[in-house]
Amino acid sequence: MNRLIFFILVLVIVGCHPNSNNDENEIITEIKIENEDLSNISFDSSFPELQTLNSNGNTIFLSTLESSFNNKTNAIYSATLCMAWNQIQDTIGSAIESCESNDLTLMTNSKSFQNVLKQNEYRTSIQVFKDPITNQREIKAQAYFKKGLPFSYPLNKYEDEVSFFNDNVASFGFDHYGPAQILYYNNDDDFALKLYPDDEEHEIILIKSSFQENIIMHDEINKLTESEKSRKEKYSPNNKWKYRITDEDKVRIPIIKFHLDHHFTNIEGTQFSLENMDTFNIVQFYQKNAFILDENGAIVESFAEEECVEEAAMEEPEEKPTPKNLVFDKPYIILLKRENSKFPYFAMYVGNSDLMTKSK
Repeated sequence: MNRLIFFILVLVIVGCHPNSNNDENEIITEIKIENEDLSNISFDSSFPELQTLNSNGNTIFLSTLESSFNNKTNAIYSATLCMAWNQIQDTIGSAIESCESNDLTLMTNSKSFQNVLKQNEYRTSIQVFKDPITNQREIKAQAYFKKGLPFSYPLNKYEDEVSFFNDNVASFGFDHYGPAQILYYNNDDDFALKLYPDDEEHEIILIKSSFQENIIMHDEINKLTESEKSRKEKYSPNNKWKYRITDEDKVRIPIIKFHLDHHFTNIEGTQFSLENMDTFNIVQFYQKNAFILDENGAIVESFAEEECVEEAAMEEPEEKPTPKNLVFDKPYIILLKRENSKFPYFAMYVGNSDLMTKSK
């Protein structure tokens, strides 16, 4: 059975050209539509019922991998938001000078979304309209992807083996052997695990560590790179047990399912300005994400839409192998990425059990 992760996000930006009566060459006079409207794509019926992200702060959506968040939250990122914003910037054709929203500034400067998927693994669409009376431009950009990452065979499911902050949650995993590799291991609370889906060009990475109070996903990915590098430098026949799953080890991963949407109210209603002094107003900034990770694997599907209207060593002693409990019962990070890409197209920091499947 395929697993799905879906992302939909909608961003609408509206503004007016301040010199709308000036040189007509500065105004788009024709409607431009490239590719089909991606907003009509329906989500898979296997996802939970759609719910609006509540305001209690337990779960948030991130606009970029460079965004900062508190370690008590669940933080969800999809590259489609930056993909759509990049479409807007390319269509405007003038560099953005300043943004009232810090999140929009981060998106403008972010490069970590680039090349995370092959061109045939996502779709984009751009539409440009002109108001015949005001000469205002409206630009709608969309980005979408869907990726299935099932395992070659279903892993084991456990109803009552993981307690995440005192909440008993359903989990999946295996003992002794499974489709996984240990990227690094310091102890049972500081390690990274790579899961191998059937698609050999993609990977699912889980990182368990003692995270700081304020987290930036981009920094945690850099730390993972350094930890992997250190592992290769420290590897020896005497400690190889740290980097492979032995007969006495076990892996347990909470089952996660959600289907959420959200308006970025900290971006809606703000403005951004171009080098040529033109300004744009952001009218709507919306995202919808759905995700399942369980014993069958994962699938990802994402959609983004954005609109704007123009406004004017030595030999080591042999180490004794110890059983490793690779149990994700404390905060951890999920990354879905291509094998040859440093940065993911989907990332989630799991800081609480809100989106986990509770034990029966």
